[in-house]
Amino acid sequence: MQPQPVREDLLYERFRRMKAPEFEGPIDPIAADNWLIDMQVILDFMRLTEQEKV
Repeated sequence: MQPQPVREDLLYERFRRMKAPEFEGPIDPIAADNWLIDMQVILDFMRLTEQEKV
């Protein structure tokens, strides 16, 4: 029985192609919130399940 690394690899490659912004860790809560919003937009666009988002 083989696990699902193939699907995970494909999801990771799709995510990388989206050129997600890196969180550089500023203490500014607005910048952190904006980063979270950007990430959520990408994950929603990819139509990932909650389990796949982890």
